[in-house]
Amino acid sequence: MGEITINPEVQRICSLFHYGWISKESVGTLEKNLTLYREVQQTFGMMGYELINFPYCEWYVIRLKKEFDDEAFDKFHRKNSDFNKRHMALITVLFIKLIVPRLTESHRDQEVYTTLDELILNYGEKFLFRRRSPRSSIESLIKMLKKHWYVIEKGNRYYAGPAMYMLHYNEYLQNITQDMLQEMMDLTQQFAKDLSEDQKSTEVEMNFNGEEEDGNK
Repeated sequence: MGEITINPEVQRICSLFHYGWISKESVGTLEKNLTLYREVQQTFGMMGYELINFPYCEWYVIRLKKEFDDEAFDKFHRKNSDFNKRHMALITVLFIKLIVPRLTESHRDQEVYTTLDELILNYGEKFLFRRRSPRSSIESLIKMLKKHWYVIEKGNRYYAGPAMYMLHYNEYLQNITQDMLQEMMDLTQQFAKDLSEDQKSTEVEMNFNGEEEDGNK
């Protein structure tokens, strides 16, 4: 079998993808040199990856080809047990808000972001967890998504992070939709149950205190 020779510049570029992405600013616009761009694509292809060049995205991203990615999230989940379906639910919301607009011709070049206040206003009740407030619940989820680069924060704004572009959106997210919705419904019902029990406990205590006051008169 003949030895595979790789262009040194292609090797240099591929070696920069330590975390699965590099900023376009750091290497320039690769597709301006179509031959170089295709060689980078082919090199990653031989290793089972595909190079993602999303419109108006500030990164070049590589992700496993679908045929090699079946168990990728399971392995990721086992390594990061704190990352659960509630995080995936928020990723789904953020994908719709931050990525989908980029897929339409009329919004491709517009700045797309969201804020904590907007997420709380529109989705706070859906992400309630135990007895946390909507703000505390979403802040906790966002913290984990920032850690794994699904979102990045600039000022008070959240933008899609490079890890968001590494997902196989259709298969990856749709498969968990039903479980995700059921889990969120269960959490909401549990919160309502806890709240109801708290209210009953408060009413009993108030009645007891009222009876004590009447007895002391």
